[in-house]
Formats: sequence, structure tokens, C-alpha cells
Amino acid sequence: MFDLDAKSRIASHEMAEEIDFWRWVSSDTVGVVTRHAVYHWCKDGGRAPTMVFQRDTALDVCQIVNYQTDFSIEGDHSAQAGASTTAATSQWLLLTGFTSLDNRLQGCMQLFSVVRNLSQVLEVHAAAFCRFHIPGNMDDSLLLAYADKQGASDFGKVLFREFLKNLCVKGNSEFSSNLYLFDINSYT
Repeated sequence: MFDLDAKSRIASHEMAEEIDFWRWVSSDTVGVVTRHAVYHWCKDGGRAPTMVFQRDTALDVCQIVNYQTDFSIEGDHSAQAGASTTAATSQWLLLTGFTSLDNRLQGCMQLFSVVRNLSQVLEVHAAAFCRFHIPGNMDDSLLLAYADKQGASDFGKVLFREFLKNLCVKGNSEFSSNLYLFDINSYT
């Protein structure tokens, strides 16, 4: 890692396996995806990347196109008393990839729960976390939006699922899950 402003190296590490994908997941942490695992590498402290979860074998044939944490959508929290934005502060991690199957594009998502140390793999084409404020609720809800097109149909679907429900606060409403169908031919 390099600090371009100071023109100096911040950290260096040689991974044991090839890196398939990487991206900043916060202002101080890089998510690194290899063939078998996902790591978080904090720019401070000079430590080696820390494995946060094993990559599911269903994504072995996929080209990885995105990695996101639920924390990474909240903005820059580096000012919080030296808090490190590793998997310890995220509850959900999301890895997305594509492959070609029977002459069609097939998407695959691995959703990992840090709290439960458990993964779920779904066939989807795109997925992302977002915060959504339900009018009248005190706190925002964390949503996972994901899109898919099944089989030879011209219709795709976008689904929204709520995570970290804020129902413990009296009077908070639950996000009502919705399914939206769209004709992909109308966008070409």
C-alpha cells in the first residue's frame, strides 16, 4: 500500500495465493479476495491481512466482480476512537461473481454472517447492501437488494431483504419485503 500524498509505502505483504479481486471496504481497510478465502488488510499497524471467511466452492468458476461489507456503506467511520473497520465491526459480508453456463451469464453471491460464521450461496446477478429509513422509525434499516433472471425468461426480478431489524425500539416498523419484476427487453 502506498500513501500517494506522502509518496511513501504504508504497508507491504506477499500473499500465498493469487489475488482475484480487491477493493477498499473502508477508509483504512482493503478487502482482498483470493481463490480460497477473503481477507481484510488494515493499512495501520503493519499486520498481515486477516482471513475473514472461506470462499465457497460454488464461486470457484466465477470471475469476482464485487465485494462489500455492511459497514462499508455507512461512510467514513475512521474517526470513531481509532475503530478499525474490519469484519469485527461488520455483521454481513457479500461476495459476488459471474460465470458463463450453457451460453448464458450466471451470477453467484456468497453472503457471509460474521456473527454466525456461516455462508449462504445464491444464484443472483447483482447484489448490494443499502441503508433505508422507514418513516417513523428511529434508526435506518439495513437492506440487501439482489437481482436475478431465471432461465430463458425475459423477466428479471429485484428483491429487497431486511437485515438487522430495528424492532427492539418500541414503535419501529419492519420493512415490507417486495419483489419487483421487470422486462429486460425494455432496457435494450
